Amino acid sequence: MSGPRLTFYTKPDCCLCETALAELEIAGREAEFDWIEVNILDDIEAYQRFKHDIPVLMYGERILFRHEIAAAELIQRLAEFRE
Repeated sequence: MSGPRLTFYTKPDCCLCETALAELEIAGREAEFDWIEVNILDDIEAYQRFKHDIPVLMYGERILFRHEIAAAELIQRLAEFRE
């Protein structure tokens, strides 16, 4: 896959994260992007930064979504990066 590389901050047993992951997968059917998943419990800096905000989806240092992700909105934002 090609396109923007996103970072998805999550942790186990997080129902908001599971919903956000499903939205990421839906968006991935419509738009080209890569993402890496970071478990904040394995990354102390990410934990300190996002412990009250997960899930978080970032593009570089820019936070795209916090708490929830909407596939349609993600697709739109990704299209804006290409313009």
